[in-house]
Amino acid sequence: MQYTSILYDYDTCSLEDVKNMCGHTISSSDPDLHILVRADDKQSIGIEDVHTFLQELSLKPFGGTQTIAVIQEAHRLTIPAQQSLLKTIEEPGENTQLILATSKPAVLLSTIRSRCVEILTHSKEAQIPSSSLYEKLVHASISTCIQLASEQGSSKEDAINACTQLLLHIRELIPMATEKLHLIKKEKECIKAIEQLRNNVNSKLVLEHLFFNIANHRQNQL
Repeated sequence: MQYTSILYDYDTCSLEDVKNMCGHTISSSDPDLHILVRADDKQSIGIEDVHTFLQELSLKPFGGTQTIAVIQEAHRLTIPAQQSLLKTIEEPGENTQLILATSKPAVLLSTIRSRCVEILTHSKEAQIPSSSLYEKLVHASISTCIQLASEQGSSKEDAINACTQLLLHIRELIPMATEKLHLIKKEKECIKAIEQLRNNVNSKLVLEHLFFNIANHRQNQL
């Protein structure tokens, strides 16, 4: 049986959640349950972690007929790690159920989201995009970009929320745009900024660089 990958809107997926989604009871010691979690000393889940995880999934079910694979805090996946998952997400394999748990699906690549069935159970952070910040930035001067970065970057959490709001709004604009390429580039810049913030790069500098790009001021790479 071929399964479809699931995008679940909590940061973690419990055994009870797995039971509800997959239709049978499973224990934490089940050899056919594979869970990828972020290491306590790391801010993200890297490509090497994903490669090891995928090697585990390549094995046939040991005790039953179904393999369950869960990635907790999927928004912590780096961009290379997400890209390495694309084929598996699209085709999890025979008798393999893949679940990506995250309360921030907007941080994931659009190619990841489009390959998953979303199970929405509660209101997600920054679910409703705000256009006000984007509209302020589109034609902003360099000094205005710096001022907005200072206002939005008072903490890492505030900075991530600002980037997520911009990302959601840009994704709303892409389908309606005649020239999509510049918006797609801005979308990638938002994802890159969120990843940098997760890795504790200075919030104000990350936002300045992102805001300059959105306002079309040429800048060197951060």
